[in-house]
Amino acid sequence: MNKAKITLCITIICICTILVSVGFMRFKVVDNNDRESEEVLIETELRQEIASLKDKYNHVIEETETINAKIDEYKEQIDKNEDSSELIKSEIRQTSQLLGKTKVKGDGVVIIMQDNESEKIIESDLSEIINELKYAGAEAISINNIRIDSLSDVTTTTNNIMMIDGKRISSPYEIKAIRKPNVFI
Repeated sequence: MNKAKITLCITIICICTILVSVGFMRFKVVDNNDRESEEVLIETELRQEIASLKDKYNHVIEETETINAKIDEYKEQIDKNEDSSELIKSEIRQTSQLLGKTKVKGDGVVIIMQDNESEKIIESDLSEIINELKYAGAEAISINNIRIDSLSDVTTTTNNIMMIDGKRISSPYEIKAIRKPNVFI
């Protein structure tokens, strides 16, 4: 081999080594960018979830303040007039029902949903049914005997375990809805 060929080979090897090094550095930069964009996406989702929870919390606080104001007003009315005690008892019963604190009875519907081999029921399916029942005028709703109230949340854990308000539920899902009079007819 002559000197020119050896120099050419060494030059080609050096250029290839430089190109491979640049390629590896580029892959590392792209990988870091992907990780950073994933972190930003996760952070954005978490911020949205926090904002949603803050809105729910503020709404509950407002409702609580309104109810406490009613209670104070009713206490004053009780002191003034004993007839108002029936009105207050009725209001307390209605509020307890809405908050899911009392058992209710009545006509309604029972929906049973079950996973099968080809399709699995997910939290959005249950949430959609709950919302439809509420829009249809359901007075009380429960899933697998867990009462659904205005703050109930249907979620799925990382292990694909369905939960309502932190309580585990599984298929078959028995959804019961009690209707107001003259609804669901």
